[in-house]
Amino acid sequence: MNGRPCKIDTKRLDRTLNDAERQIILTAGEGDLSRGWHKLLELYAHVHGQGYRPDQSFDLVSYSEKDV
Repeated sequence: MNGRPCKIDTKRLDRTLNDAERQIILTAGEGDLSRGWHKLLELYAHVHGQGYRPDQSFDLVSYSEKDV
């Protein structure tokens, strides 16, 4: 990932999205980038609560249709 080094107290994200990234966020937000961003944060919070950690592969994340 390119850009400036991360600062823990950052309050604003200013990133240029490529087409694939934009489409993922739009899909998550049903056409709304802000809503999609918040839904992805919510999803990460959920998998983190289930034990996922950033050094792990997303292949370890699973779901059950009954939970959806």
